[in-house]
Amino acid sequence: MTEMHTVAVFDLDDTLIVEEASARSSLTEVAGLVPGVEPEAFAGHVLATARRLWYAGPSHHICRELGFASWEGLWATFEGNDPLVDELRAWIPTYQREVWTTALMAHGIDDPMLSVALPEAYRSAQRRGHPLIEGADQLVRSLAGRCRLGLLTNGPSDIQRLKL
Repeated sequence: MTEMHTVAVFDLDDTLIVEEASARSSLTEVAGLVPGVEPEAFAGHVLATARRLWYAGPSHHICRELGFASWEGLWATFEGNDPLVDELRAWIPTYQREVWTTALMAHGIDDPMLSVALPEAYRSAQRRGHPLIEGADQLVRSLAGRCRLGLLTNGPSDIQRLKL
């Protein structure tokens, strides 16, 4: 007779941890480093530029299939990922640079040093961690003794590991 097991499987982003709101918060924080701009407005422009370039990028079809978001592309390297994303991995530094440079230029700022500093500041902000969704910790702990737990995620492995 086959033994049956009770299993609870969770997604990571916006199920156990705050993902999209955390990305927006990091963008606004980094936008505060740009002199003479309103941080919320600049962050919104960065996100809109990121989406536009992401959808126009050479690997958008792969990103859509795998569920990779444009804001993830702002801090992911795609190192350690499947060879399926080799083209994306090669393009991502260009994407990151273009997003920030385009957003700065749209605000009349032509500052190559800032174009380098902002992506690094965003990566640092995102690497500080993502808050748990309210109640997620208690739910997982309550299930831990009663069933097997699993975690599945479709995000870029280099940044998903950092979120854990």
